[in-house]
Order: sequence, then structure tokens, then C-alpha cells
Amino acid sequence: MDPKTQKALGTLAGIVAGEIANRAYESRTPEGKEQWEKSRIIHHADAGYLLKEFTKKDPFYQGLGEGLIVSDLKDRDKCFYPIIEQSKRKKKRKGV
Repeated sequence: MDPKTQKALGTLAGIVAGEIANRAYESRTPEGKEQWEKSRIIHHADAGYLLKEFTKKDPFYQGLGEGLIVSDLKDRDKCFYPIIEQSKRKKKRKGV
């Protein structure tokens, strides 16, 4: 299968998986949401970021990571990946 097609399918799968998680969270009671947040290990956008970082040769997983990130944009301020990316950009500017 063409790598672009693989990436597109991965992106679609990531968006769908992320939206399933979003809807599951939103369907909870306030107490259920609180418990969800206490037991959450990682936001799905951060999981997507890790997929993108560690599967650079696999277009499906690259797309899956992108889809997970896109589906969790509303929680971007609660994720760690923007901090990592900012740190990488600073290092590149300094020539490290």
C-alpha cells in the first residue's frame, strides 16, 4: 500500500480513536470525570506525539499519532508535547 494512503488511514484511525475517548469522557458524570482525570496516565495527544517520535519509518503510525494529536487539541494546554517541542526549537536556535 502506498505510504500516503497508509498515513491517511492512520490519521483517520487516530481521529476516530481520539473522538471515542473524548465522547466517553464527556458522557461521564462530574464525579466520573474527576475519577477519569485522576486515573489518566497520559492524554491521547501525548500518546500520539510519542507515536510520531518513535515510529518515524512507519507512515500508518505517523498518521495515527497525528490523528490522536488533532483529536485532543482542546486539551493542548494540559499536554507535555508542546513543552518538548518548544524545548527542541530553542536547542536548534542555539545550535545544540
